[in-house]
Amino acid sequence: MENQPFHSARQLGAVMRAARLRRGWSQTELAERAAVDRPWLVKLETGRLDNPTLRRVLQVVQSLGLQLSVQEAVKGESTVDLSSLWGEEEDRR
Repeated sequence: MENQPFHSARQLGAVMRAARLRRGWSQTELAERAAVDRPWLVKLETGRLDNPTLRRVLQVVQSLGLQLSVQEAVKGESTVDLSSLWGEEEDRR
């Protein structure tokens, strides 16, 4: 599957819904696998969820076998080396 950029909660929900349907899972099955409530998942998939926590979103992403990535919207040189930040985070654990 190719990268699918999204710019809104609704688009993110659509990507997750499409991944769920490709696997042939119901919303109930995905909710159980991700340890989230089905009504919460319905709102996530439709982009109607106010302030979802990143932890819960990642639970769904991981349950679907997806990866969530972040990149700068502006093209050009980045002033932040994310790999060095991740290394620092790992050292603190």
